[in-house]
Amino acid sequence: MQPTEPRRPNRGGLTEEQLTAGRRRALLSADPGRQRGPKIFTEAERQALFARTPRPEGTFEERRERRRRAIESIDPDFWVEPTVSFHTHP
Repeated sequence: MQPTEPRRPNRGGLTEEQLTAGRRRALLSADPGRQRGPKIFTEAERQALFARTPRPEGTFEERRERRRRAIESIDPDFWVEPTVSFHTHP
């Protein structure tokens, strides 16, 4: 089925020629000796990142119990199955 309106030009996007020119510039300016892969953070950067991250209240088990109670308060018929922990010793 043919559209009833003629196609409007894409005003927000780049033309194919602009995309091709940008790819060519990127390839020519790429540093062949640059290390590929994830960026390695320095220890100071890593500490600054985690300093901005809020720590959750309570231990993992306390948070899990609060989450379970919150779910049960919303839907009493919903049963949160207790997870088996392989890291605890009797």
